[in-house]
Amino acid sequence: MSSWDELNKLSRKKDHSKEIFEINKRLKSITRVIQNPDEFNVNISSRDKLVELEERIDKLEQSIQELIELTSLKVENEDK
Repeated sequence: MSSWDELNKLSRKKDHSKEIFEINKRLKSITRVIQNPDEFNVNISSRDKLVELEERIDKLEQSIQELIELTSLKVENEDK
């Protein structure tokens, strides 16, 4: 085989349609998982769940603060 033939062989374009198809398929799959992680049972949380957890934590903090204030008032009243 001559050098010219080798160059022609290298310059031919390969058909990458199968690889492109696989990459697009994977990209779509990853996009769906990111958009709705709960549906796919992956170890990432959705924004809605995080917001819900933050609200619950805020309520718990308020309850704890109220309990602390009540106990401190009770201790103050007992000291009198």
